[in-house]
Amino acid sequence: MINIATLDVDSALEDLDGDLELYAELLEVFLDDTPGIVREMKTGLSTNEKKLVERSAHSLKSSSRLVGGLRLSSMAAELEIDARNGSLENAEDTVRQIDEEFHRLLEAVEKAEAN
Repeated sequence: MINIATLDVDSALEDLDGDLELYAELLEVFLDDTPGIVREMKTGLSTNEKKLVERSAHSLKSSSRLVGGLRLSSMAAELEIDARNGSLENAEDTVRQIDEEFHRLLEAVEKAEAN
């Protein structure tokens, strides 16, 4: 069993038929790509581009779920729905929380890799 705080690695591995090498590759891509996705969300909010926010949130929802970041995935799913419905009143706060959760996840992965 692999234990990384904030990640349900076992669930992710189950979805990947236990392929640890594939998981490691997906996690690396996720960690590399997520800061750009969060920047897209912030850009979409600052320019009132609801479709950009929706698309970015959808991308993060899927990628974070794939690596076991279920809380992050859930937060992104809520933002995606809000953007689709044109309701972005609380979106800045949600994006801030998403960014914070990603950084907690990143720190947990870095800590696990150091051990």
